[in-house]
Amino acid sequence: MFEKPERIKLKHRVYIVSVLIFALIGPLAAFPNSGIEPRLLSISYPQTSSFILLLSLFFVLLSVIGLLLMARNKSRVLSAMQEREQKLLDDIEVLKQETDIAQRTKQRFLANLSHEIRTPLNGIFGLTSQFRKEKLNEEQAEMLNDIELLTQHLHALVSDVLDFTKMETGILELDKVNFHLMNEIGPILSFYRKKCFERGIAFSSHFDSTLPLFYIGDPNRLRQVVNSLLSNAFKFTEAGKIRFSCELESQQPDCFNLRFEISDTGKGIPEAQQSLIWDLFHQVNSTNSRSTGGVGIGLTLSRRLVEAMDGELSFESRENQGSTFTFSVCLKKGISPDLLTQNYFNKILLVEDNLINQRVSMFSLKQLGFNVDVADNGQIALDKFQENHYDLILMDIQMPVMDGMEATRKIRAIEKQRNVETPVKIVAITANALGDDRKDCIDAGFDGFLTKPFNLEKLPVVISNLRDSLEY
Repeated sequence: MFEKPERIKLKHRVYIVSVLIFALIGPLAAFPNSGIEPRLLSISYPQTSSFILLLSLFFVLLSVIGLLLMARNKSRVLSAMQEREQKLLDDIEVLKQETDIAQRTKQRFLANLSHEIRTPLNGIFGLTSQFRKEKLNEEQAEMLNDIELLTQHLHALVSDVLDFTKMETGILELDKVNFHLMNEIGPILSFYRKKCFERGIAFSSHFDSTLPLFYIGDPNRLRQVVNSLLSNAFKFTEAGKIRFSCELESQQPDCFNLRFEISDTGKGIPEAQQSLIWDLFHQVNSTNSRSTGGVGIGLTLSRRLVEAMDGELSFESRENQGSTFTFSVCLKKGISPDLLTQNYFNKILLVEDNLINQRVSMFSLKQLGFNVDVADNGQIALDKFQENHYDLILMDIQMPVMDGMEATRKIRAIEKQRNVETPVKIVAITANALGDDRKDCIDAGFDGFLTKPFNLEKLPVVISNLRDSLEY
């Protein structure tokens, strides 16, 4: 271990100053005309001038040696400090690499978790949608409703947790999809209208008659916010009413500002708690959390999602009188899909390894009038593509043998070799849609995305996006 630089510096200064004093006094004593009394110098020195000169030279030599030693020690200290600094930089680099690895591992875990949960959810949504088209008695229809309600609740919870985690890691990206506002919000309103009817609560909804039907934005996150706010209103309202409204607040050249308002006559929020409701995991009455449900991230996530959509979420509340939550978002005007556009994509290749999702999707696509082929993995899809012509490929991402990414890259390479003028449209069917995954999909050659669980009845809108080269 080396001494501290300050300590070394002080010690050498004392040493050198002492030696120099002796070196200077010696020559003065050697000359009688120096003006210094000999008796002052005769205490510890011989009276021989030559001896004193030699002694002075000796002290000068010691001073030089001291300076050299000080320079050497200073060099050693600086070298040691540089070594420690380099070691610290190396340690920082190692920690940075470990952090990057942990971040990538976390992202991949989220992607796999999302895939494993949303893939069966997609099958459940598809099966219940098909069952609803059958002739059911009242009891069967009621049980089917319960299945749908439970599935929607699970899907909302999973989406909240995954999206919040993605937002915390900075990898959440918003979609840019052409969507029908009423088709996206309508099922949520129907869900809570039924729940309110069962509890004896009045429920009303209103849409501004001047609103356009189609917009470009992220319908999944918009639904998420509306569902979260309506869920809170329902949880804390035991009697009275809940009201939803959507108004056109203002119109700009490039977008429409929509104002959503959810009000209730529930318990309200105590004034002392109002500054805390945006805090993560905060619940107004944690002792009552089991009766009202929730994990305490809904409002925090909703606020961040609204801000990501260039909007603002605010509220007014009075205890025992109710609450009103208001948020605004800016959405670009969408395009009404041309029904004839659907005929532009007659033959579809569905690439999906889950048998239930295969069966449900194939049935739905055929009901929509499409000619459908099925492939269990990317390799089979590649073989079918080389043997047949397809207008559209719906490609799952995570599959055995060959995943959707590799299959799409090889399809694009084949088209390049064949000098194809109009490449086949390929839509990724993904359960994660993380920021990096989407970039990888675009780089691989995908034209768009369908996020699980999805409703194939919206496929004409998706096709419209592809036809008009919209990014979504």
